[in-house]
Amino acid sequence: MAYADELRRVHGDSMNSRKTTLSTELRGIGGAIVDAVATDIAEIEELEFPVYARGVSAITTKALATDGEINTPVQVGGVPVNPGDLLVADVNGILVLPQELASKIIEAREKREVWTRAELQKGASLSELTKAAEKLAAQLRNA
Repeated sequence: MAYADELRRVHGDSMNSRKTTLSTELRGIGGAIVDAVATDIAEIEELEFPVYARGVSAITTKALATDGEINTPVQVGGVPVNPGDLLVADVNGILVLPQELASKIIEAREKREVWTRAELQKGASLSELTKAAEKLAAQLRNA
Protein backbone atom coordinates (compact mmCIF):
# COMPACT_ATOMS: atom_id res chain seq x y z
CA MET A 1 0.00 0.00 0.00
CA ALA A 2 1.39 3.39 -0.92
CA TYR A 3 1.88 6.04 1.70
CA ALA A 4 0.05 9.32 1.18
CA ASP A 5 -0.79 12.38 3.21
CA GLU A 6 -1.86 15.94 2.52
CA LEU A 7 1.38 16.54 0.58
CA ARG A 8 2.30 13.26 -1.09
CA ARG A 9 0.16 11.79 -3.83
CA VAL A 10 -1.09 8.28 -4.41
CA HIS A 11 -2.34 8.82 -7.95
CA GLY A 12 -0.44 10.55 -10.70
CA ASP A 13 3.21 10.50 -11.85
CA SER A 14 3.33 11.58 -15.47
CA MET A 15 5.62 8.71 -16.49
CA ASN A 16 3.25 6.15 -14.99
CA SER A 17 -0.16 7.85 -15.40
CA ARG A 18 -0.76 6.24 -18.78
CA LYS A 19 0.22 2.76 -17.56
CA THR A 20 -1.73 3.11 -14.31
CA THR A 21 -4.82 4.37 -16.11
CA LEU A 22 -4.66 1.70 -18.82
CA SER A 23 -4.21 -1.03 -16.22
CA THR A 24 -7.14 0.32 -14.24
CA GLU A 25 -9.42 0.68 -17.26
CA LEU A 26 -8.63 -2.84 -18.47
CA ARG A 27 -9.94 -4.12 -15.14
CA GLY A 28 -13.25 -2.36 -15.77
CA ILE A 29 -12.69 0.44 -13.27
CA GLY A 30 -14.23 3.71 -14.41
CA GLY A 31 -12.38 6.13 -12.14
CA ALA A 32 -10.44 6.59 -8.93
CA ILE A 33 -11.41 8.11 -5.60
CA VAL A 34 -8.38 8.99 -3.54
CA ASP A 35 -8.52 9.94 0.13
CA ALA A 36 -5.31 11.93 -0.40
CA VAL A 37 -3.90 14.32 -2.97
CA ALA A 38 -3.09 13.62 -6.62
CA THR A 39 -0.45 14.97 -8.96
CA ASP A 40 -0.05 15.29 -12.72
CA ILE A 41 -3.64 16.45 -13.09
CA ALA A 42 -3.11 17.65 -16.68
CA GLU A 43 -1.99 14.17 -17.75
CA ILE A 44 -4.86 12.51 -15.91
CA GLU A 45 -7.39 14.89 -17.50
CA GLU A 46 -5.85 14.25 -20.93
CA LEU A 47 -6.49 10.54 -20.42
CA GLU A 48 -10.14 11.33 -19.57
CA PHE A 49 -9.96 9.07 -16.52
CA PRO A 50 -11.95 10.55 -13.61
CA VAL A 51 -9.87 10.99 -10.46
CA TYR A 52 -11.40 12.57 -7.36
CA ALA A 53 -8.90 13.54 -4.69
CA ARG A 54 -8.63 15.83 -1.67
CA GLY A 55 -6.40 18.18 -3.60
CA VAL A 56 -3.37 18.53 -5.81
CA SER A 57 0.32 18.29 -4.93
CA ALA A 58 3.55 18.40 -6.87
CA ILE A 59 5.23 16.01 -4.40
CA THR A 60 5.24 12.40 -5.55
CA THR A 61 4.60 9.25 -3.57
CA LYS A 62 6.83 8.26 -0.71
CA ALA A 63 6.43 4.49 -0.85
CA LEU A 64 6.58 2.74 2.51
CA ALA A 65 5.35 -0.60 1.23
CA THR A 66 4.65 -2.28 -2.07
CA ASP A 67 1.56 -4.29 -1.21
CA GLY A 68 -2.07 -3.36 -1.27
CA GLU A 69 -5.41 -5.03 -0.83
CA ILE A 70 -8.30 -5.53 -3.20
CA ASN A 71 -11.93 -6.01 -2.18
CA THR A 72 -11.41 -4.99 1.42
CA PRO A 73 -13.41 -2.45 3.44
CA VAL A 74 -11.86 1.02 3.56
CA GLN A 75 -12.81 4.48 4.73
CA VAL A 76 -12.74 7.55 2.52
CA GLY A 77 -13.07 10.79 4.41
CA GLY A 78 -14.33 8.81 7.38
CA VAL A 79 -17.12 7.17 5.34
CA PRO A 80 -17.07 3.35 5.21
CA VAL A 81 -16.77 1.88 1.70
CA ASN A 82 -17.21 -1.86 1.28
CA PRO A 83 -16.52 -4.10 -1.72
CA GLY A 84 -19.49 -3.90 -4.10
CA ASP A 85 -20.67 -0.47 -2.93
CA LEU A 86 -21.65 1.93 -5.69
CA LEU A 87 -19.72 5.20 -5.71
CA VAL A 88 -20.95 8.17 -7.71
CA ALA A 89 -18.63 11.15 -7.97
CA ASP A 90 -18.45 14.52 -9.66
CA VAL A 91 -16.81 17.85 -8.93
CA ASN A 92 -19.36 18.50 -6.16
CA GLY A 93 -18.60 15.44 -4.10
CA ILE A 94 -18.82 11.69 -3.71
CA LEU A 95 -21.86 9.58 -2.85
CA VAL A 96 -21.44 6.08 -1.42
CA LEU A 97 -24.42 3.78 -1.87
CA PRO A 98 -24.19 0.53 0.10
CA GLN A 99 -24.54 -2.42 -2.26
CA GLU A 100 -27.62 -3.77 -0.51
CA LEU A 101 -29.46 -0.43 -0.87
CA ALA A 102 -28.15 0.92 -4.17
CA SER A 103 -30.78 -0.54 -6.51
CA LYS A 104 -33.66 0.49 -4.20
CA ILE A 105 -32.31 4.04 -3.87
CA ILE A 106 -31.75 4.40 -7.61
CA GLU A 107 -35.21 3.04 -8.42
CA ALA A 108 -36.89 5.39 -5.93
CA ARG A 109 -34.88 8.34 -7.26
CA GLU A 110 -35.80 7.55 -10.86
CA LYS A 111 -39.52 7.35 -9.95
CA ARG A 112 -39.27 10.65 -8.08
CA GLU A 113 -37.58 12.27 -11.09
CA VAL A 114 -40.38 11.15 -13.45
CA TRP A 115 -43.02 12.43 -11.01
CA THR A 116 -41.23 15.75 -10.48
CA ARG A 117 -40.91 16.40 -14.22
CA ALA A 118 -44.59 15.59 -14.77
CA GLU A 119 -45.66 17.93 -11.96
CA LEU A 120 -43.43 20.74 -13.27
CA GLN A 121 -44.99 20.35 -16.72
CA LYS A 122 -48.42 20.68 -15.10
CA GLY A 123 -47.34 24.05 -13.68
CA ALA A 124 -46.19 23.19 -10.15
CA SER A 125 -43.21 25.13 -8.81
CA LEU A 126 -40.06 23.36 -7.74
CA SER A 127 -40.23 24.98 -4.31
CA GLU A 128 -43.74 23.51 -3.85
CA LEU A 129 -42.62 20.06 -4.90
CA THR A 130 -39.54 20.05 -2.67
CA LYS A 131 -41.35 21.89 0.13
CA ALA A 132 -38.31 24.19 0.23
CA ALA A 133 -40.28 27.21 1.49
CA GLU A 134 -41.81 25.16 4.33
CA LYS A 135 -38.41 23.75 5.32
CA LEU A 136 -36.80 27.18 5.30
CA ALA A 137 -39.61 28.66 7.39
CA ALA A 138 -39.25 25.83 9.93
CA GLN A 139 -35.50 26.40 10.15
CA LEU A 140 -36.00 30.11 10.69
CA ARG A 141 -38.56 29.45 13.43
CA ASN A 142 -36.15 27.10 15.19
CA ALA A 143 -33.14 29.42 14.87
